[in-house]
Amino acid sequence: MYEQVKKMKENKSKVVTNSVALKKHKEPDAFGFFDNRNDKIVQRKVIIEDKPVAFIDDNKAFVEGAGEISTNGKADWITDDYVRFYENKQEFENHAGEKPVECGLARKYGKWYRLKKFSEKEFFVLGENHGVFGYRELITESNQTGKVLGESGANSLMTSTPTSKLEANNAHEALKFPSGISREYTMENLASKALYSLEAFYLSNKNNTEIPTHPPAKILEDESTWLSNYQKPLVDRKVDNYGVPYYINSAGEAVYATYGTAAENYNPGSSGASVLQKLWMELDKKTVRTNAEPEAWTCLKHLMTKYKYKKGAKWSENEQKHYTKLKSILIDWSTQEATNMAGGIDPTQQFEDELIKKDKPGKTANAIDKGFAQRDFAMYKSVLKAKEAGDFIMAGMGDRHAEHLKKFLEGQVPVITLTEFLSSSYSKDAITLLTEQNSQFSKDLAKTEVKRDEYLKAALQLAAQASVQPVRYVNISQSNQAEVQAKQGQVIINEKIKNYLKLLGVFVPIGVSVAVVLLIKTGYFDNIKS
Repeated sequence: MYEQVKKMKENKSKVVTNSVALKKHKEPDAFGFFDNRNDKIVQRKVIIEDKPVAFIDDNKAFVEGAGEISTNGKADWITDDYVRFYENKQEFENHAGEKPVECGLARKYGKWYRLKKFSEKEFFVLGENHGVFGYRELITESNQTGKVLGESGANSLMTSTPTSKLEANNAHEALKFPSGISREYTMENLASKALYSLEAFYLSNKNNTEIPTHPPAKILEDESTWLSNYQKPLVDRKVDNYGVPYYINSAGEAVYATYGTAAENYNPGSSGASVLQKLWMELDKKTVRTNAEPEAWTCLKHLMTKYKYKKGAKWSENEQKHYTKLKSILIDWSTQEATNMAGGIDPTQQFEDELIKKDKPGKTANAIDKGFAQRDFAMYKSVLKAKEAGDFIMAGMGDRHAEHLKKFLEGQVPVITLTEFLSSSYSKDAITLLTEQNSQFSKDLAKTEVKRDEYLKAALQLAAQASVQPVRYVNISQSNQAEVQAKQGQVIINEKIKNYLKLLGVFVPIGVSVAVVLLIKTGYFDNIKS
């Protein structure tokens, strides 16, 4: 996006080694630099303390008040098609430097989020749409490093009790510590999850179709193309019922972006199959299968191996027989697991009542509803265990579960539903042009770029003077040597020198070495005690 200017021969002052030019013209300026920045770039997309950030080069940028900042190789954040809002310079540098922050970009939602629970070290629950933006993406985006409770995976069959420890999710895609050990833990019982998964698998294969996680789009565009089209003036922009933005093209068709994320590959049917596969593998490795386990194993083996989803394949009576038998077994097992987890009595009636109240008012719960309520209960108990453990940073679950559990976790663990997450309480628009969001933005940007140019010009002047003036030595008393170190005619900029130069309108980062003659010219040594 930016063509680099010819690299300047490194100056001993190291104030400027490779700078962009300060004025837009095709002749070199007084210092011999050209400005060949792409005129197409007129927006700056990083905001720090409500001030726009101006590009300097691939590793540096400028913001009024903070001066030069390090981009840690993320200079493209300043010029891409997203808006990022930072509370201060340090937060930006932490995020760019892959250190934990409380903010981040939810790309598919087109939102910049801020979750202060992270910085406040308060464990919380977040509701999500698995097919749009999941907890794994959020944790990665915000560079969070602690343990996470996630909906993916399930506890081993019949192992959960009131005092059992949370089980690590060792799946390949689970979040890991740098050592490779999983930092993601499961929150569900296997039988109730398998019961719900069986229904998704059944519907997907019986109907010979995939179950969409959001309305199927007739037209998909890659991220960059979609953003460019979405941001054009007078485009008809909309948000669907799932919170996902799209636009209407000239043919009246809805156009969505595709991002190539793991969440986009989520599908209830295939996800259900993976849970059933886990259950089958657990039963298969047993040398002795008791009670209903042999029948469940037979049904699972048939569904997982003999019946394979194909375009145009039909769900036969044989598959229906195995499905019906397995469903009956899982209903019993699901109730038994919930009872074990509660310590003796099936406690899920209140969770079932909440489900009906929120999802099916006036209707009666069926077996699948009861199984879903048992999933809610298992998640509830796991969330409380994670809070008690003290080293978990969050729990991520489907928003339907979060909505159900908000009542039960009130006063114990904060629950942020998806609707709340996408609201102004936690998120900002990150894809509408800033010139549309804020009429003052263009003026603010122009002001910042003037300040940046003044900063660069001052730095260039310092560099030029250092290269042409003879180096003069001055006597610095012993008491000042700790404050101003003189080495080969240069001093290292420290906080005091930086503040002194700043009063003169010169911004120089701490740690940069400048020839002593420059400080002599400014009268610095006349103003410090000898």
